[in-house]
Amino acid sequence: MSIENVDTLIVGGDEGSRHDRDGMPVLRVHMSNVMNTPAEVIEAEYPVKIACQKLRRGSGGRGAHRGGDGLHREYLITEDDISLTSMFERARIPPYGLQGGQAGSAFQVNIITTAGETYQLPGKANVTLNRGDLVILESCGGGGYGPTNDGSN
Repeated sequence: MSIENVDTLIVGGDEGSRHDRDGMPVLRVHMSNVMNTPAEVIEAEYPVKIACQKLRRGSGGRGAHRGGDGLHREYLITEDDISLTSMFERARIPPYGLQGGQAGSAFQVNIITTAGETYQLPGKANVTLNRGDLVILESCGGGGYGPTNDGSN
């Protein structure tokens, strides 16, 4: 058995807000000495093309201080018979807000197949993908802190 490509992709989510400031977007708050992998590196090393990469606007929880926004990234699969294993948290219970702040958006990964079928992956899954399938990853937003000044929480 030979394995040609093995990738552990650690995706930055967000940072929850604090009592004195908004949270930072697309940040790995739980790890040090790692960074978000640039699209060019992913495309050079693995059988995918990054079709879209941007902030997941509005994913941070509202509050006197907003939670940081997560990442929206789309992976277009360029070869057949590619195995994808998901292992992420905060898909069911989103990052919570504090002191009256709202929760951020939950983490989600959606697959759109070349046959037009769309499905959402659970936090832990193993699926086989083929050329032309699209993986849409949306990392969670951080929780907000404190009630908004306009009382709309």
